[in-house]
Amino acid sequence: MKNKFLILFFILFFIFTTSVFASNSNVDIINSDVYTVEDDFYSLDSTISGNVFVYSDEFEMLNTASIEGNLYVTCKKAQIKSDVTYSKTISKDGSYSIESVNSYAVVNGNAFIICDEFILEPGAEINGDLYIIAKKIDIQKSSSIYGNLFASSEEILLDGRVSNSVYAISDNFNMSYYGSISKDLHLNSENVTLNSVIHRNAYISSKVITTNQDFLLYGNLESNSHQFNFSGQIDGDAKINSKELNFLNNNEEDDSKCLISGNLSYSTKEEMQIGNDIVIGDINYSNYIEKIDKTLSYYFKSFAIDLIAFIIYVLAIILLFKLINKNYIAEKHQITVKNILLSVGIGIISLLAVILISIFLIFTKIGLLLGIVFIFAYLFLLLISIPLLILDIASLFSNRLNLYIAISLITLALYLISLIPIVGSIMMFIVILTGVGRVVNKIFIDK
Repeated sequence: MKNKFLILFFILFFIFTTSVFASNSNVDIINSDVYTVEDDFYSLDSTISGNVFVYSDEFEMLNTASIEGNLYVTCKKAQIKSDVTYSKTISKDGSYSIESVNSYAVVNGNAFIICDEFILEPGAEINGDLYIIAKKIDIQKSSSIYGNLFASSEEILLDGRVSNSVYAISDNFNMSYYGSISKDLHLNSENVTLNSVIHRNAYISSKVITTNQDFLLYGNLESNSHQFNFSGQIDGDAKINSKELNFLNNNEEDDSKCLISGNLSYSTKEEMQIGNDIVIGDINYSNYIEKIDKTLSYYFKSFAIDLIAFIIYVLAIILLFKLINKNYIAEKHQITVKNILLSVGIGIISLLAVILISIFLIFTKIGLLLGIVFIFAYLFLLLISIPLLILDIASLFSNRLNLYIAISLITLALYLISLIPIVGSIMMFIVILTGVGRVVNKIFIDK
């Protein structure tokens, strides 16, 4: 309920501030952060030396654009584009081969994206991590994510390169011949198809897993599934727990490669006859144990959605204050044990004062409307208290970390604390009181 309210506030905030935020600069180089809200379409074609915050129905980052900082996007459709020349040669997937990548968009920081559809076009680059929630994610061939990919989606198409690890939840996950993961794959999905290279280990939980003949895993595999159709090559060990395990080269008419170079520990309903032409190492069998839990996927999706919504809510409030007071973020917000205790005290006093004053005004006929306004004003104070406290804490690390990275990390830490039973609720209550106390102190006392 809390997070739904935060998302609603975020949407309302952007609706009411559209006229303030909206901009579509034609300047080639912008040496500051960019904040924009567009009702229909926003196209970024500039070099941005700071961060970019976008709320729009549709967003595109043209092949001429680059962002030195982070990208934050909430929209229906998002595209990071490139200009590609295709040859007349048909590639292995049936499409035309790429002859050259002429120009491409680059995000040099991290990307945080919530949308219905996301497309990273051939050659386009994200040099940091990609955190994304979308209905469909299309990472096209020759595109690159040089950090990690954290994704929750109904459908993920991974044809490009991820230089670190992939952590994904999806209904359908398809990794083509052109896709590659330089480190590990951590995946929970309904249906998985792999026809590509993973340079370290793969941990997969899915109803159906299918690896095709071009699948190559240099490390180890751990999988849980209802059905595993295996083809390709695993250089390390494999631990497979599946109701049904099929080696796709068992048919004499099928010349698909099917090889496990290490040891195989497998669990199926019935023991199988597996030759050393498939498994070079030792083979160990045990009875199949049901381990697929669909609720895990939903819990993870809920966690990811709530976390990103919380981060966006915090950033939205901070950006609002930057618009109201351009120097607010640059100001030093001292945090010591003394002023934290003072803020908690002011927060407690403020809460008691609001309760008593509101009761008095509401039960006074003349002050009924004033009492309601007073309550709403305090609710607004509660809404801004946590983001501004997070900003104060993040400013302490601004010399060592990018401010927005620090804000995101502190927000993540607070969110994780809030999940702790009982203790988390108490801690968040104290954090809110502290934030309220600091705001009240800055407005009315510390002038």
